[in-house]
Amino acid sequence: MKKTTLGLLALLLIALLAAGCDAGPVPIITATPAINTRTPPQLSGKVMMVKKDDLWVLEGGVFNRLTHAGNLRQGRWSSDGQQIACVQVSQNGSDIVTLRPDGADFRLLTSYQAPQRADNHWAFRPTWSPASVSPAQIAYLSDAAGTRDLHLWLMSADGQGQHQIATAQGLFGGIIGLDWSPDGNTILLAAYRDKTSQIWRFDLGTSEWTPVTTEPNGAYDPIWSPDGQHIAYVVRRNGRHDIWVARPDGSEAAPITAAGTCRAPAWAPDGGMIAYLSNPTGYFDLWVADVTWGADGTATPSNHRQVTQGANLDPDSGLSWAR
Repeated sequence: MKKTTLGLLALLLIALLAAGCDAGPVPIITATPAINTRTPPQLSGKVMMVKKDDLWVLEGGVFNRLTHAGNLRQGRWSSDGQQIACVQVSQNGSDIVTLRPDGADFRLLTSYQAPQRADNHWAFRPTWSPASVSPAQIAYLSDAAGTRDLHLWLMSADGQGQHQIATAQGLFGGIIGLDWSPDGNTILLAAYRDKTSQIWRFDLGTSEWTPVTTEPNGAYDPIWSPDGQHIAYVVRRNGRHDIWVARPDGSEAAPITAAGTCRAPAWAPDGGMIAYLSNPTGYFDLWVADVTWGADGTATPSNHRQVTQGANLDPDSGLSWAR
């Protein structure tokens, strides 16, 4: 990757370098150390998270370790919950890979890791197209076109047709997060188009950027609600980081958390709950909160509960929740 003076991207890459070299096909582990729980985790569907560079899933009240590779991050479920896309990190680059929850059909979709450092590139944050898009596609972030920052790319689910579709103008930090709308028409982006990251809507038909947030200290970690009527994201204010929910145009914005150490929101498949990561004790743990809607249309959180204790989950990889 070309040398850059941009602090944000540099910190992101440094954090990801700890994962080591390629591990080949990813085996499923049947006997695994437990993740300690604080509250019985009776949540519907399956929640994927990352701990020590491997994929874990909470399903049916039980935590299962899916991989034992030591270099996988940012796992995301496909729309039907039958496949996983994630990032495989090496010393000087990273790639997008897919696999099934049983470890089968492990596929390397990109080839950005090269013997020569100058030939390496990075790929991050794979995001599956919704069920409304056929055939399935994967959006992701990369510098593969020789750019200094990460920009938005698209490919088919088998890795064909890789091409860049959006660029964050300027050299402020590029695009750092994304999520695909349920109707398939819009990608929600967290991007630096000036000196702070904000949430944007990117129209796939017109390539138009529409601002959603104007937070003085920035916003990031965007995600659509399952019905496409709301979005969740993290607001950064005075050194504090909390989850907010708003309409896709940014109206009716309301905070969901107030701890100041929260990020990586993920909606329950039915939209009635939000999971997130928080580290009030120094380790990022899994929390959940119920969400209802007030008479004015704003989100009202209740019943916050801590699910894990001392799990030390990866906040940059975040969470993915599927049926």
